[in-house]
Amino acid sequence: EIEVVRTQLAQGLFEFLHGDEHEQNKRKRLKITLKPDVDYGKQSAAARHTGSPALIDAGPGTGKTSTLVMRVDYLLGEKGEDPGKMLILTFSNEAAATLRSRIAAKVGEEKAGQIEINTFHGFGYAFLLKRGGNLVHPDTTIIDEAAQIEFIERLLGSADCEAVVNLRDLEETAVKIARHINHLKQRAVTPESLRRELKAWETAEPNERKAQAVARDILKVYDSYEKQLVKERVVDFADLINKPIELLEFGSAEAGGVSELARAVREDYRWIMVDEYQDVTRSVSRLLQLIAGEDNPPWVVGDARQSIYEFLGAHRENIHQFERDFPGAQVFELENNFRSSPEIVRAANQLAALMEEPETTKGAKEPEKWTAATLTESYGKTPVLIAEAETQEAEYRGVVSQVREWIADGVPPEFIAVLARTNADVANLAVALAGENITATVTGILDTDAVAGDLVS
Repeated sequence: EIEVVRTQLAQGLFEFLHGDEHEQNKRKRLKITLKPDVDYGKQSAAARHTGSPALIDAGPGTGKTSTLVMRVDYLLGEKGEDPGKMLILTFSNEAAATLRSRIAAKVGEEKAGQIEINTFHGFGYAFLLKRGGNLVHPDTTIIDEAAQIEFIERLLGSADCEAVVNLRDLEETAVKIARHINHLKQRAVTPESLRRELKAWETAEPNERKAQAVARDILKVYDSYEKQLVKERVVDFADLINKPIELLEFGSAEAGGVSELARAVREDYRWIMVDEYQDVTRSVSRLLQLIAGEDNPPWVVGDARQSIYEFLGAHRENIHQFERDFPGAQVFELENNFRSSPEIVRAANQLAALMEEPETTKGAKEPEKWTAATLTESYGKTPVLIAEAETQEAEYRGVVSQVREWIADGVPPEFIAVLARTNADVANLAVALAGENITATVTGILDTDAVAGDLVS
């Protein structure tokens, strides 16, 4: 662990001193040669589309960020639109920073600075500060995942919920209940709606008493949790989406389906663009439906196959249901891969086919979802290799051996990436590499709440 900490501290200092310059130099050394006859027609058509909702189905390496930047440039240049009327939303602060940098490089710092580029949670937080009214107190604070678990643990001492409480480990119970509450809130299920669903379930399935008792106890804690949040002037991450929804929906029935506040927000943002749409929750999709309408239809980029945040409530079905959520939507499929060699694109096509049809038989016609737009050759004789290890230690040794072999063949260390499933694996791999005098840059293992904290920081 000490070795990992040292590595991260060294990385932080290096990036502080040389970060931007180092990244630019690295990109210059990457030699990616594009085919001379690459067709940019679909990118251009997607970027210039107006008048109705649009879904840009963009697979890995198909230039989705370039298409979004191209759209901003088109709106500001040819159409002469006001940058202050533009809203670009994405999943993480890192993605937002990348977009801001790319847009500034294209249209200039002055115009880019007028565009609101934010995460959905960051947008929700700013919205509540500006328009929260009586729903959110000015002194309201945000609790992270760890604080949320402590908050629930305090409630368990007074809540009547024997069916779910493990008296020998209240923290474990709090973690499980927090998971249930977050699952419900990410899908905009309130205690009131859960109560109605539970009542209907008890009527339809009277023999499911044990499971229903657990559900009733979760509802008790959930209801108490929501009331205590208000009492203590605290919000959790899900509230940064759900409370704006509540405000935007208030009075919509009397206003013909769209509240006065929603109309005002739609007037503020005439052009709404969304990146990484596959990584948002169902409640985020509802928020988008409220702030985007006929006069400011959403333009979103996403790929259901790249949804990797289901553990945080991401709902990949947002992609598949886009045309239902936004009637009249037009779908643009970006098929040219500008990043990878033909061999890698071929493997990606095969993997995508297996994700859609797991029972695909060996020898079946290979799918062509994406096409390689590069002439770049893959490194080594076997571009894609699957190796099996019998133990974790053997797996670490195999990774270290492969990294050492690449470096010995002249591959720059900064062009090598090692991805792992858990924080423990990342730490152990860093230590194993250090044991061979191979310095590794390690990220994302010191703060278990890093992903959640990144949403609003």
